[in-house]
Amino acid sequence: MPSVSTSMAALRSISPSHLETEVLKVIAGYGVRGCISDEVRTHFPSLAYSSVTARYASLEKKKLIHRSGKRAGDSGRQQSVMFANSVVPLVS
Repeated sequence: MPSVSTSMAALRSISPSHLETEVLKVIAGYGVRGCISDEVRTHFPSLAYSSVTARYASLEKKKLIHRSGKRAGDSGRQQSVMFANSVVPLVS
């Protein structure tokens, strides 16, 4: 597990808007299957949990992603499945 100082250094080196873009790319990469937070976080091992997960709400607010359904995460607890709206458009 990365140290707190390693995670903080990584966070400072990435702007929030850049990190949002990178998180969106990861979510879009899962295509029509969608992904859960545990899957997204594996792409950013040096960043703190909250640095990555905080991006979901901002991406959702910008209508770039949506959540639909649940899938079990690594702990066995259910997590929302996220989809990039560019790949799987939200149907109202």
